[in-house]
Amino acid sequence: INQSINHRHCHTVTVTVTLSPSLQLSVKMRVFLLLLVLSIAAPSWAHNPLHHRVRPSSLPPTEASGPQFVAVKPGGATICAHGGEYAFFFRPGSVNKLAVFFQGGGACWDSGSCLLPIYTSTVDVDGTLGMLNGGDDGINSNDPRSPIHGWNVLYIPYCTGDVHAGNNTASYGVHHRGRVNVEAALHYVFDKVPSPEAVASIGCSAGSLGVFLNAPYVLQHYNSVPNYVWGDSEVGILTEAQYNGAWENWHLQLASFIPALAPSHTRTWNPTVCGYIVQESAKYFDKAQWAAYTSDFDMVQSTYYKLGGGKADWTTLMREQFQQIHGNVTNVASFIAPGGHHCVSVGDDFWGVKSDGVSLVTWVNDIFNGKAFNHTVDCTPNCL
Repeated sequence: INQSINHRHCHTVTVTVTLSPSLQLSVKMRVFLLLLVLSIAAPSWAHNPLHHRVRPSSLPPTEASGPQFVAVKPGGATICAHGGEYAFFFRPGSVNKLAVFFQGGGACWDSGSCLLPIYTSTVDVDGTLGMLNGGDDGINSNDPRSPIHGWNVLYIPYCTGDVHAGNNTASYGVHHRGRVNVEAALHYVFDKVPSPEAVASIGCSAGSLGVFLNAPYVLQHYNSVPNYVWGDSEVGILTEAQYNGAWENWHLQLASFIPALAPSHTRTWNPTVCGYIVQESAKYFDKAQWAAYTSDFDMVQSTYYKLGGGKADWTTLMREQFQQIHGNVTNVASFIAPGGHHCVSVGDDFWGVKSDGVSLVTWVNDIFNGKAFNHTVDCTPNCL
């Protein structure tokens, strides 16, 4: 099977796989679905699940005013999926507040899915600096409209296919060591910004699941200040195969100090198990404000669900999960926008997203500043 992906603003990726005839149909379907989501849901870097707006390193960064991000290469046990060097990025702020941002970039959960080009496996240092310092990266830019304008920002890249939450080298050779990389970045910022006045943990796409799974470590460290957690465009609707693959191949790392997240409560899959993990994390850190954004029929989330063998309607499962969370905790908010856009926080789309008359930027800004806000923004009945 030879499949090439060549989309506007993206590099061409060619995958050659030799399989037995009994497996070829399954893989062809997976590749078809991948091509479908890239063609529909990826009109720009912001919507590309593979590259997530990393400006190609051959392009010079755009001039931007204000403090600039710098790269940090921690070495040690940090590693990318195929053995490459890991790096993260930090920008000093003008106010004593801290934002921790988890980059997205797809995921894979077993030997078959990890053969497909559906996850980022390297950190392009020059390209990422060009994107971050180019002034057009939405919430992470120096734009005064950003809810984290002037904050110290730790940007945690993603190159391990495990939503920043693994600690294993799988039998098929992929280093799912995302949790190791996150720990190195967090240790750096804990020293760099020891006593912030407020902390916001943010992530988009795979980084949205990454922020929900790693925020407890941030909250535990900065437990005496206001904390905010916001996940953009990945609410964790996973199939049984995907969830079991996360445990078996990533050695999924949950915050062990939260009793409700022990394997006896979380190892067995059900359709809303990720909602349970968020719910119980929010219950444990009940003074923090948690929030999640998604579009009503996010084309990337729903297609990854189908790639994992999902049969049910993704939008229905997403709404059922939010209902479960809202029924059990009061400190988790949700924002469901019309359409199928994905990962809106990291591009120009961020400034214009609205649902039921509520601006997403204003909503996030109000959360991060402790102001009153609508806890359940929903586009229904105008979600198209």
